Amino acid sequence: MGATITLQPYKSRVIYRYAVGTACGQQVDCAGVPGGTAAPGTACNDNNACTINDTWNANCQCVGTPTTPTASITAGGATSFCTGGSVALSATTGTGYTYQWRNNGTNISGATASSYTAAAAGSYAVVVTNGGCSATSAATTVTVSAAPAATITSGGSTTFCNGGSVSLTANSGTGLTYQWRRNGINLSGATSSSYTATTNGSYTVVVTSGGCSTTSAATAVTVNASPTASITAGGATSFCSGGSVALGDDTTRSPTMARVTPTNGGTMAPTSAEPRPAAIRQRYRAATRLLSPAADAVQPVLLLRYR
Repeated sequence: MGATITLQPYKSRVIYRYAVGTACGQQVDCAGVPGGTAAPGTACNDNNACTINDTWNANCQCVGTPTTPTASITAGGATSFCTGGSVALSATTGTGYTYQWRNNGTNISGATASSYTAAAAGSYAVVVTNGGCSATSAATTVTVSAAPAATITSGGSTTFCNGGSVSLTANSGTGLTYQWRRNGINLSGATSSSYTATTNGSYTVVVTSGGCSTTSAATAVTVNASPTASITAGGATSFCSGGSVALGDDTTRSPTMARVTPTNGGTMAPTSAEPRPAAIRQRYRAATRLLSPAADAVQPVLLLRYR
């Protein structure tokens, strides 16, 4: 560029512009040509294939409009999730743009659309190309956490009578939290690693770690009604040796077990010859047993029947 020299003539002030290093006082243009036409605002060529509409700016710099695309990634959801999850990553779009997705700096085979669904952990970037000019986005980090195991161990039989119970225990581990369920419904306050089940149902436990949860397989608990025991005496239950009494009830169901038990601790089985049709009164006869030297000893008996 030229330099400015101020001359001060008598009775007037005139400012002259003098271009240093020019012939005959001519000004050098932006291209360095004395008297040239490369003035600010006129066309130029910055020799960059990724710019268009190059012009000289006020500082005589040849500047063009970039054609290199903008490359950025937008995540469609949380980029931290559990195993089995995923997140959709979308690149900036434009006419004529092409794409190549990368994970940890390595091209992902076939990932050449404007979006990519990431299911694995890593540092994702996308290379966006337009007309031979490319730009690489900043990286987006995807974190995948493994879900914890979830199992139940029973501390005893899972089938029992009313009033019984069974302890159910989940697997343990650092940072694990628990929620027990019965028939798919959360059990209020059941958030420890074990639970004592006292009612029928299908029990599961949800084990959570770092925001990831797993539901265990179900454990079935069966609670049976308590049995009843009843005796009907067919006559006097006090008699002499040689006597007997029929003991039974009016049910039409066959007993699962029956015993005639003297009060002194002996045991007498029911007589096998007694008829037992299912639809008639069940009878059991106490077999005679001499329990005392006296022939007329009294022998009270008791029948226990379980059904």
